Amino acid sequence: MTKTIEITTNRETSDPILQKFQNHYTKTLDQNAASLPRLLESIHLSEPVNPYLIQQITMASAQNLTDKWLTGRKSLRTEIAYRTIPDYPESMLTSSLLIDALINLLDDSLDELMTKPERSLYIIELVRVLAIYNHQTLSKEAYQKIAEYFNKILCIAATEKLYAKNIKSTTEFSRCLQQAINCYNCKSIVIDIFFELPLLERYGAKTDICNIISLARVHRALYQILKDYNDVERDIANETETPMVILFQKEEKIKDYIDAMIDYYLWETENLLEKNYETELREISVNLTTIVYDKSRHIRKILL
Repeated sequence: MTKTIEITTNRETSDPILQKFQNHYTKTLDQNAASLPRLLESIHLSEPVNPYLIQQITMASAQNLTDKWLTGRKSLRTEIAYRTIPDYPESMLTSSLLIDALINLLDDSLDELMTKPERSLYIIELVRVLAIYNHQTLSKEAYQKIAEYFNKILCIAATEKLYAKNIKSTTEFSRCLQQAINCYNCKSIVIDIFFELPLLERYGAKTDICNIISLARVHRALYQILKDYNDVERDIANETETPMVILFQKEEKIKDYIDAMIDYYLWETENLLEKNYETELREISVNLTTIVYDKSRHIRKILL
C-alpha cells in the first residue's frame, strides 16, 4: 500500500524520495557542463569566457526550481507516479523529471508575476533543459508518447478557455458544475505522460493502462481543485482565470461546487476500481485509489 501523499507548502523537505529527485535532476547539469568548453571554443570569442561562470548561472537556475519542488511550491507530477508504481523503472526517472521541469517552467513563465531577475532564471533553466532533452536514449514508443503529450498540452490551453467562457455564461448550478468538471478533467490530462513512460518501460506497449491513467487523472483533478481554491486571491491579482476565480467573481458558493465535484470524482473512482485490471496493475490501482480518498478527505477538512 502506498504512503499517503500530501503536497503542501509545509511538506518535509528531508523526504528521501524528494532528495533523490533533486539529486537526479541536478546531475543533468553535468551534461550541460561537458559540452561548454568545446562550444565556447567553437564560437571564437574575442575574449575567453570561463565555463565555470556559465555553470554557476545554470546551477542557480536549477536550484531555483528544485527548491520549489522540495517545499511544495511547485507541483512534482513525477512524485505521484513514483510513489504508486511498485518497482518504478529508474531508467525513466530523469526523463520524467525533465518533462516536469518543462511544464513547471512554461506554466510559471505564463502565469506568474516575476521580477526581471526571476524571469531570467526561468528562461535560463528552460533553455538548459531543452539543450539536454533531445540527448536522451528512449524507445521509439516513448518518443511517440512524449510527442502526443505535448500536443495534449496544446489542446488543454485551447479548451480551458472554452469551459471558462461557458461557466461565465450560465447561472444554473448544475450547468456551472458540469463545465467546471469538464475544465478540471481537461487540466488533469497533464498527468498522463508521468504514468505512461514508466508503465510503458515496465510492462510494454501491449498492456492496457487506460484505467490507470484515468485514476491518475482523478487524483490530478482533485489536486488542481484544491490548488485553485487556495490560490483564488493570488490568481485574481495575477489575472489568471481559473474556474474558482470565475465562480468567486460571480459570488457563487464555491464550497458547494467543490463538494459536488468531490462527489463526482469519488463516484468516478469507485467505477474505475471495479474495472478488470491485469494482475501487475491491480496494486497500482489500489494505491491510486487510496490517495484519491486521502485527497478528498483532506479537501473536505479544509472546507469545514
